[in-house]
Amino acid sequence: MKGFWNSKSIIRITLSFIFLFISQFSDVLAAPTRHLCRPEQKDALLAFKNEFEIGKPSPDCKSYGIESHRKTESWGNNSDCCNWEGVTCNAKSGEVIELDLRCSCLYGQFHSNSSIRNLGFLTTLDLSFNDFKGQITSLIENLSHLTFLDLSSNRFSGQILNSIGGLSNLTTLNLFSNIFSGQIPSSIGNLSNLPTLYLSNNNFS
Repeated sequence: MKGFWNSKSIIRITLSFIFLFISQFSDVLAAPTRHLCRPEQKDALLAFKNEFEIGKPSPDCKSYGIESHRKTESWGNNSDCCNWEGVTCNAKSGEVIELDLRCSCLYGQFHSNSSIRNLGFLTTLDLSFNDFKGQITSLIENLSHLTFLDLSSNRFSGQILNSIGGLSNLTTLNLFSNIFSGQIPSSIGNLSNLPTLYLSNNNFS
């Protein structure tokens, strides 16, 4: 009888260990996998960084109570771009979905082939309160997933083409305080999800 109870105790202990192991293992399996930044996304960000210079903070940042910070200085080739300042990735896919470079002391000329157009999964793009100049027409055509676009307080110029009406997911469009000219494109009226629109302080006719 004594041997019987010892055997029963051993079985219980063994079953307890098995149950504990299965529980811990299932937790590991259930945990979401965190992917690193996709290589082509990192290359696009590094190329974008090299297109511009880092200069003095925009005086408007202080006026609006926004802290200036040289975010792109933290971007390095040997690190995961999902950990870079101003960059947010999709935790599962590793795609860059948000780029917040507001008040980042950046200046320079935007070109039609800017590498930012290769970040096709962006939903948020904030380049406000820098010193960017140039046109944005072909810059945004590939960013069809954008819901938030803020280019305010820069020196962007030229006309805004009707292609901006193709960004059908936009909920915020802020072009305040630039040097845009010409007519406001009628295609903006097609942005049925857009409750927030700022166009003032430009040279629209």
